[in-house]
Amino acid sequence: MVGKEGYMALKLDMSKVYDRVEWCFLRAVLIKLGFGKKWVELVMHCIETVNYCLLVNGELQKIFSPTRGIRQGEPLSPYLLILCAETLSNLICKAEEMELIHGVPMARGQMRVSHLFSADDSLLFCKANAEEWRRMISLLRAYERDSGQRLNVEKTYVVFSKNTSKITQRFILSIARMRTTMPYERYLGLPPVVGKDRFKTFKTLLDNIKLKLSNQRIKTLS
Repeated sequence: MVGKEGYMALKLDMSKVYDRVEWCFLRAVLIKLGFGKKWVELVMHCIETVNYCLLVNGELQKIFSPTRGIRQGEPLSPYLLILCAETLSNLICKAEEMELIHGVPMARGQMRVSHLFSADDSLLFCKANAEEWRRMISLLRAYERDSGQRLNVEKTYVVFSKNTSKITQRFILSIARMRTTMPYERYLGLPPVVGKDRFKTFKTLLDNIKLKLSNQRIKTLS
């Protein structure tokens, strides 16, 4: 990215993201999004009626019921998690409308992207300065307080655009108490930052695929 202003991307890592969802928060989100009362009660019944029993040294322990969290691995759970994250999305969108934060420009500045969410992965974008960082982290703290989620600072990292000065990078990392990504790190098997040399970037992935394919199939691999 070129230009006078630098931008940064914040790769979030939420601690125990499924286990920390507050049930009252989830119910409020479903109601706010306009789901029918019967549907909300049906979903909450599936969540709130779960029981657990631990096996310790081969012996079953006393059955207990949780008071928060959704079960990881259930088909419905990722969708519920995304609906919960919609509240953070709304907070970010409102802050962007008020020009408190600015998303990274895409397509020659025709559009801006302030955040990208999947089930349990999140990317936030803003200008690389201390003021916008403080505004972004305040939104995260509000989301943590209401939803029960907790940001894992040790596994959360920041990526800066190339035009961000080293002084600015060091200052933001110091007040954020976070780290930036390293060249050797991988996310879902791929580097977090892809440069102009895409062939070199994805060569490792291509080599791994070739190892799993027969010689006959490799000939048709692009």
